[in-house]
Amino acid sequence: MSEKKVIQFDSTLLQAGNTNVAEAVETDDDLYFNETYVVIGARLSGNMIHATYDLTVIGDVEADTIEINGELTVNGNIKADKLRCRRLVCTGKVCVKELLCDEDSFSKSISTNILQTQGSFIVLDSLVVDEKCQADRNIITGEGLSGSGALVAENVIAGEYFDFDGDISANIFEVETLFKQEKSYTELSVEDMDCLNRMDNALEKYFDELVSETNDELLDTLAESAEIQRVSFSEMYYLFCELTRISQMDVITNLRDYLVVQYAYSTFPIKLIEYKDISKAFTMVSDEVDIDSFMYSVESLMEFAYSLKILVSICTEDFDLIADKIFEFIGLRYSFVTKQFEGRLV
Repeated sequence: MSEKKVIQFDSTLLQAGNTNVAEAVETDDDLYFNETYVVIGARLSGNMIHATYDLTVIGDVEADTIEINGELTVNGNIKADKLRCRRLVCTGKVCVKELLCDEDSFSKSISTNILQTQGSFIVLDSLVVDEKCQADRNIITGEGLSGSGALVAENVIAGEYFDFDGDISANIFEVETLFKQEKSYTELSVEDMDCLNRMDNALEKYFDELVSETNDELLDTLAESAEIQRVSFSEMYYLFCELTRISQMDVITNLRDYLVVQYAYSTFPIKLIEYKDISKAFTMVSDEVDIDSFMYSVESLMEFAYSLKILVSICTEDFDLIADKIFEFIGLRYSFVTKQFEGRLV
């Protein structure tokens, strides 16, 4: 077996914005980046990839071991046995055996045996962990979290599903069951249980008012729409009552209400959209709306989780701006994800 070589990347004459630029290489040797680098190419691969400072890769990354003292930003997929970095920003899939981060991090999807972060982790799609998942703050997934072993975090917010078998020490918020009034997790604090109970009571009140004040035809339409859209009837009538509330306003100022209207517009059939009690809500939003003018306010993590579900469900050019406002609620900035790529090569 040939001895592994070390390929050193020091300062180079090829720079952009005071950042060294290099072409991606595929090798079995060790790669050492001794300065901040942007690497461009289909795939950067080696036995070990080490960076003393920040490393940005426009392409895929593959190695047995990846150790980055600074921030690792990858516009592609990552495959490794072990990945350690200060902060991870990956727009693709991360498939590793062990993932260790020091600060708030982001990825499109993750499959790993062990995940540990001293901050929060945002996963736009799915997170799969087979042994241990630990975050000092929050774990947020647009789709869901699954796996087994040990799960430790302040809060876990799953957009569609939560399927973890093992020891759980976290507050679990599963958006899909939000409207099914299921309270199957015993780890919730008294405050969180009070929040759930208030929401349950509110939903029951909404339903009672809906049944008493509307006709059978409307209820049938809501039920049919729920079946077509594959959402619960509880969620459908919750949306209807929220639209009734919003229609009583003069103007929408809360981004949460704006998202509810947008989501309902993509979910409701035309005859519901034109229903007299809620039709005004749809006229209060337009393509020219200034997202930046909205404030974002919710009364609980449950409402925050529902906003996240809506954001993942709808397609909008203002995704980054909306995500920034939503994540500020829990002390994060989503914009650091995409801004890692903007301006790096300017």
